Amino acid sequence: MIDFVRARSPVLGSFLALGGLIHLSGDRIEIGFEKDSFHYERMIERENRSQLEQLCRDFLKKEVKVHISSFDEEARSREGMTSRKRETAPVGEKGTSEKEMKENSLIQEALRLFDGRIVKG
Repeated sequence: MIDFVRARSPVLGSFLALGGLIHLSGDRIEIGFEKDSFHYERMIERENRSQLEQLCRDFLKKEVKVHISSFDEEARSREGMTSRKRETAPVGEKGTSEKEMKENSLIQEALRLFDGRIVKG
């Protein structure tokens, strides 16, 4: 579903990729984001939530209601949610090759979203 959303709304898809599925039932999807995170704040905005809800309906081909929740790491562990490992490359640190930075999906997504490029320092 993330790829589907990202294809139609790259920014919304990028936010969604950083969330985690909390609950999925017949007509309800609950997605959690880290408490007080930028992504959580953006996803609770009415316009973004409505757009995500419509994209979920298009993907699932049925009526669904999307709920956005926040969670902290402790609650996440208690509830058995798996922590999503995010790919990161310490840009500019010694030992990080240009090839490794170019192959890192997070860096590639940032470059794509911001029409950026890697500059040697």
